[in-house]
Amino acid sequence: MNLFYAMGGGMGHLSRVHTFINQFHISPYKILTNNPLAEKLFNPENILYAEGKTITQVSRQVSIAIHSTAYNELYIDTFPVGLFGELNTIKANIKTHYLARRLKWDAYKALVKNIPVFNTTYCFEELEPAHETFLQKTGKNILATNLQYPAPNPARIPAHLIPEGKPLWLVVHAFIREETEALVSYAKEIAALENYNPVFVVLTDQQIDIENVFCYTYFPAYDWFPLADRIFVGGGFNSLQQAAPYRHKTTAMPFPRKYDDQFWRVDYFKRTH
Repeated sequence: MNLFYAMGGGMGHLSRVHTFINQFHISPYKILTNNPLAEKLFNPENILYAEGKTITQVSRQVSIAIHSTAYNELYIDTFPVGLFGELNTIKANIKTHYLARRLKWDAYKALVKNIPVFNTTYCFEELEPAHETFLQKTGKNILATNLQYPAPNPARIPAHLIPEGKPLWLVVHAFIREETEALVSYAKEIAALENYNPVFVVLTDQQIDIENVFCYTYFPAYDWFPLADRIFVGGGFNSLQQAAPYRHKTTAMPFPRKYDDQFWRVDYFKRTH
């Protein structure tokens, strides 16, 4: 049995793991997470929640899971020793793999108490040099990997949700309401400056109440990308990966994160697509 560690908020960790599982046809598996949004992507029987009101309680649930004899392979997304450092000690008889995206290494490295051993590291984007140096110590099998996201399928969108007669401007963001509202406000400012009168559709995990905006919890958001005249997203990994084919109509706004460098990613997106 394969265990995927996907701790953290938003849809980023979950979406990346979901794409990886499908791309590499991994089965059977369980998703170890503290994120209630997991049920948008995975069947409940495939989810193992690390629950608790404190970091100590959550970390204990994680420790119980990874030391269970039910799992013989562990895949760790983003955080090599865990979101809280709770993966510093992993049983020796479990095969361990690391799914690496860019990480603010100076902010994270204090959590590392023991150098982990990874059988394979799958590297999805350019890392900070110090992060790369760290990974050279954890194992030699480091693979540059392009995640293959499914093609968008606009036919899945209920017809009554798709506006007609005006340009469609799409805003995609989840988890932090204030950030979603900031993206919508920015899109509206751009429309006013450019003298457009589009229909605004917001795809998010929570309702927001803004005048002349349609808000849906539709998932996967990228089904809408071919239909949109403009797309507004944050600086998350999955959002920019999925928006890359639509770079000509995508505006990305980075948000501050403790460990994720969205400002670097948005700059890279602008320079390379």
